Amino acid sequence: MRSAHPLHASQKPDKQYKGDNGGQEEAPSILVVEDEPMMRRSLCDLLRPQGYQVHEAAGGLEARKALGSGLFHIALIDLNLPDYSGQKLIEYVRQGELATKMIVVSGEANFENAALALQNGVFDFVSKPFDVSYLLKTIKKAAEEIAEINEESFESQTIKLSDEINRLIVDNSPDVIYILDENGYFVFVNQTSTELIGCPPENLIGTHYTSLVYKQDLKKASYVFNERRTGDRSTKGIELRLNKMGSNGSSHAESGYIYIELIAKGIYKNEEINKRNFVGTYGVIRDITERKRSEEIINYHLYHDNLTSLPNRSLFNDRLHMALLYAKRNKQKLALMFLDLDRFKKINDNFGHQAGDEILQSVAHTLKGCVREMDTLARIGGDEFLLITQDLSSPEDATKICEKILDKLNQPIMYRGNEIRITASIGVSLYPEHGKTKNELIRHADMAMYRVKEVSCNGYCFYSDDFEVKDFPNLELENDLYSALSKNEMVLYYQPQIEAVNEHVVGVEALLRWNHPKYGIITPSHFIPIAEQNGLINELGKWGLLQACQDTKELEAEGFPPLKTSFNVSVQQLHNPNFVKEVLEIVQGCCLDQNSIELEITESSLMHDLQKASAMLKLLTQAHISVAIDDFGSGYSSLNYLQNLPINTLKLDRAFIQNANLASSEKTIFTAIQSMAKSLDVNFVVEGVETTAQKTYLEKLGFSSIIQGYYYSYPIPVSELKAFIINQNGIDT
Repeated sequence: MRSAHPLHASQKPDKQYKGDNGGQEEAPSILVVEDEPMMRRSLCDLLRPQGYQVHEAAGGLEARKALGSGLFHIALIDLNLPDYSGQKLIEYVRQGELATKMIVVSGEANFENAALALQNGVFDFVSKPFDVSYLLKTIKKAAEEIAEINEESFESQTIKLSDEINRLIVDNSPDVIYILDENGYFVFVNQTSTELIGCPPENLIGTHYTSLVYKQDLKKASYVFNERRTGDRSTKGIELRLNKMGSNGSSHAESGYIYIELIAKGIYKNEEINKRNFVGTYGVIRDITERKRSEEIINYHLYHDNLTSLPNRSLFNDRLHMALLYAKRNKQKLALMFLDLDRFKKINDNFGHQAGDEILQSVAHTLKGCVREMDTLARIGGDEFLLITQDLSSPEDATKICEKILDKLNQPIMYRGNEIRITASIGVSLYPEHGKTKNELIRHADMAMYRVKEVSCNGYCFYSDDFEVKDFPNLELENDLYSALSKNEMVLYYQPQIEAVNEHVVGVEALLRWNHPKYGIITPSHFIPIAEQNGLINELGKWGLLQACQDTKELEAEGFPPLKTSFNVSVQQLHNPNFVKEVLEIVQGCCLDQNSIELEITESSLMHDLQKASAMLKLLTQAHISVAIDDFGSGYSSLNYLQNLPINTLKLDRAFIQNANLASSEKTIFTAIQSMAKSLDVNFVVEGVETTAQKTYLEKLGFSSIIQGYYYSYPIPVSELKAFIINQNGIDT
C-alpha cells in the first residue's frame, strides 16, 4: 500500500541503470513533481521500468524540501501547483545553485511560461500532452550530461599544467580551456580551440581575447572574459558569441560565429586577493551552438504559424502592444485590420484540406506583398488574418491598403488545372478613434468584418459605434422591454447543429433576439439580465418556446427531416411552480412530438439549486421533454450529479475548443467527455467551432458527435435556415 505522505521513495527498480559503456552505474534519481495523482502515477510507472530511482512530490512545498536535500539528479516539474508554483520551484533551484537538472512537463505551454523557465536554467520544456519517446529521450540526455558534469572539476585554485597527466586531460577536453595574463592576452589554450573556433593554440598565444569575441558581444565580454573575481562571485554560465577564426588567428566575417557558455575566475599568487597579487584569468569555454540553434527554432515556432510562417497570435499581440506604445508616444494613428476569407469552407469541401493549405500559403504570400516591412501581418487560425499598419496620415491610407488587398486577392489562383478565386471581408478599426487597447481594437475590427459578411462579402468596412449597443441607457431598454412582446419586436434566430460524420443538420438551437426600433437587433446578453430583474423573463421564455414550436411544426409540415429544436431556459423559469405545466401546454398545443423539443439549462444555473432543479427535470423527462446541460465543464469539478439527473445532452463549453492545442492529435478532454457521454447514453455537442483548424482538429481526434458554431453557420432567421438545411443535407427541391 502506498505511503500516505506526499513524498515517498519508489519501489526498488526492476533493473540497474546502465551507462553508455554497458557498465553498471548508480541509477539517476528523479523527483516527479505533479499535483494531479493520475498524471503523477503515470509518469512514475513510465520511468521505473527504465531503471531510474523515482520519487514523488504532490506539491511545490514538499518538492522544495526534497530538492533542498541535494539528492536528486533530475526533477520533472509541473508549473501549475496549488501551494507553491513550478516557476517558484525553478527559481529556488537556480538561486540555490543546486545541481538538479529541471525538465518542465506542463500544460501551461504559452510563450511567457516557456521563456521564463528557460531563462531560469530549465534543461527542457515538454508540453502536455507529451510525446513519451521525446520525454524519455530528454531525460536520458539530461542524465548523460549529469554524468559528464560529475567527471569535471572547476574547483582547483592552483593550476599545474606542467604535469603530463593533467595536460592529457586538458588537451582532450571537449571544452576550450584557456589562461590569460593580467592584461588579457592568451598564455595558454588547449588543443580543442582548433576544432571549436578553427584556430590552433600556437596561433592564439600572445593575442588579446577581444580578437576572439564577436563584435556585438565585446562590451559584455569585457566584464567576464578576463575575470578577476573568485569564488561565488566569479563568472558562471555567461553566454557569448565567438568568431570562427582562420588558422592564422585572424577572424573573417564570412566565417560566422559560435555560441559559447563561459566559466572564468581570477588567479592570484596567494590567498590574499588584491590587484598586486593578480596574475591572470583561468576560463573554460563550452560550445552551446546546437542548443542555441534549437532554442531559436523552438522560439520561432512559438512565435510563428507553421503553415504560412507568418507571425501567430502570440507574436501579433506583442507587436500590437509595441505599436500602440509607439503610436501613443509619437501621437500617430494606426489601423488594425481583421481579414477573413469568404466561403473558404467550400474550397476544403471541394478540393480537400491539402488544397486549402496550399491556397492559404498563396494568400499569405499575396498579403505580404501588399504591406510594408514595418507592418505586421499574422495568421491567427483557419482563414483569419490580422494586420497592423502603422504611421498613417489619415484613414484614407487604410482604405488604400484594403483596396489593394482586395484587388490582389481577386486575381485567380490555379490549383491542379482549376481556377480558384478568393475574396475576403476586411474589418478595420483605427487608433485612437475606435479603441486605445489591444482588445478594443481587435474586437471592433472583428465586428466590422462581420458587418461586411452580413452585407455582401468581398469588401471592407470601418468600425462604427452603431455596430454595438452596449452604451445605451438601461432604463430606456427596461421601459421598452415591457412593450416589446405586444409590439412584435421579439424574433427567433436559429443556429444549426451538425452531425460530425455526414455533416447533416440534426438539430437547431433557437436564440432570442430583440429587433429594437431604435437600436436594431439586440442580443440576449443585453436584455435577458433586465428581464430577469424585472420579472419579464417568464413571459419572454413562454413566447420564445411557443415560437420555436411553431417554427418546428412549420418545418415538419413542409417535409423537412425531423429536427430537435433546443431552447434556453433561465433559472427563474425553473423556479416557477407552473413551468412544467406551461411547457407541456405549449408543446401539445402545437401538436408536436415531444421528443422534438429540448430545453437547455446552463451548468451554473443547474448548480444554483441542484435539488430543486433535479425535481423539475425529472418531471420534464417523464413528459418526454429532452434536457440539455449547456456550458458543460465551465467550472464544476464534481461529475456525480450527471449520474443522478435525467439529462439527454451535454453541450461542452466553447472555451475548450477555443483554448485547445490544435497542433496536437493526442486524446484530450473531447474524447474523454465523448466516451463519458456515450457511457451515460446521452448526446454530446461541441459548441464554438469557428475555424477550419478547429474542425480539422476534431476530425483528427475521431470526433463523431455533434458540432455547433460559426464554422457552419451564424444564427439565422427561419427563412434562411430552410435554405441552409436543403443545401447541407442535399435535399432535392
